[in-house]
Amino acid sequence: MTVIVVLAGPRPGSYARKSSPEHELIAQSLREDSRYREQMLQEAAVNEAMDGFRNDRYPSLRLLRRLLLRPIYWLLVQAGIHPLALPNALVFGGRGGLVRQHRTITGAE
Repeated sequence: MTVIVVLAGPRPGSYARKSSPEHELIAQSLREDSRYREQMLQEAAVNEAMDGFRNDRYPSLRLLRRLLLRPIYWLLVQAGIHPLALPNALVFGGRGGLVRQHRTITGAE
């Protein structure tokens, strides 16, 4: 393992801080526990396997969802609306919701 990514999005205020306690904690754990790296790799492998299993095991659900949403997306495109505008509005609460949520999470507001 050569790179460990600690996502900033779920950590409120991470862009505003100069210190990074999450990175420091990981570095300390890597130094102090010789098995920490192996545990991280094992956890990553298990998570990837679970995602793969879910996608391989239930592809029909993904296909069904795609078939049901295709006409809706087509109508959106015909109306001059980006197809992802609808799911984004449902998830983030309308126009500008993604940016608002990002600012809230990162402490930019």
